[in-house]
Amino acid sequence: MENMTIDLSDLNGQNREDKIAVIDKIREQKSIPSLDALICHLKEETDQSIKEKIVLVIDELLPQAGADSIGNMIRSEDAFTRNCAVEAMKKADDSIVPVLSELSVDSDRDVRKFAIDALTTRDTPEVRSILRDRLEDSDPNVVYTAVEYLGTLKDIESKISIERIAMNAENNPMLFCSCLEALAKIATPPCNMDLITYCKKVGENSLFRYSILKYMGSCASYEIVESYILDLQGQSGEVFAKEIIDTMETICLREPDIVIRPKLKEVLKRLIFSVETGENRYELAKLLADNRDVEETRAAARLDLKSNDALVVLAAIEILSKYGQRSDITAMEKLAEETDSDEILEAIGDAVEKIGDRIL
Repeated sequence: MENMTIDLSDLNGQNREDKIAVIDKIREQKSIPSLDALICHLKEETDQSIKEKIVLVIDELLPQAGADSIGNMIRSEDAFTRNCAVEAMKKADDSIVPVLSELSVDSDRDVRKFAIDALTTRDTPEVRSILRDRLEDSDPNVVYTAVEYLGTLKDIESKISIERIAMNAENNPMLFCSCLEALAKIATPPCNMDLITYCKKVGENSLFRYSILKYMGSCASYEIVESYILDLQGQSGEVFAKEIIDTMETICLREPDIVIRPKLKEVLKRLIFSVETGENRYELAKLLADNRDVEETRAAARLDLKSNDALVVLAAIEILSKYGQRSDITAMEKLAEETDSDEILEAIGDAVEKIGDRIL
């Protein structure tokens, strides 16, 4: 009965006002049967303001439509129509999840991929279940999206499946790295030793290295992480230094009482001299400071206090605030007379006060 009051042929006419009237009627009457005609017309319409009105109606009514209407939009050859479908699905409330579930097993891989993309804006038990099922999808792009979002959700139940996918992703570097980074976010020990062995096998490839380090740092023991880094000790430079810093900071958070052993200390020392970025040198110096004996720590910080790099100097001041002696107060007061840096002056003031409180 509802369709009898809407003359859909006006959509194809030349009169702009007639088109707007049809679109407004469809919206007012929430005419789901008319929605498919509106969708079909979207790619033919040349008036941008009319297209925008159609999109507003689609956003409002599409969640109430069935999987067929949404699937037809996604299958459209018109990119604008496809993108409208995805945006409408993302804006919809969770009542659209059953429709997305149906679309996630569609025979068309593009439809499945768009459905999974739309699910990545929500988190419900049903959404997680759909995403876990798509870990078995035949299309790597669908699997990649499911892995990535399950990692973001820190979904422990998908851990074993993602480990298995990683072990079989040798010919798909993007999927392999996505699996490792998802597992790093899930961060649930124990680590999979078979996967660790596989990582070591492929780990000299710089494309994989950062993802491997993130994974190991999240769940592997200090011994495993150290062994892998020692295997890479011929590497150097800013990117490698940042990868090592992030990994060691992660493992030190997990295991606050670890002591960096001599061989790894040597790697970190060499890295300090291979980088020019002050921030990297600062972080490496802090890692070493937290794992040296007190005398070695003081000696290294006193040398760094003379550096031309402000961040290295700041790291040295911070270290001396913990371990410095009376003579270090004198050295920092001398530095304060020579520097114009407000940041360094403030750090010196704090450090001198802390040393004074400790030794007096």
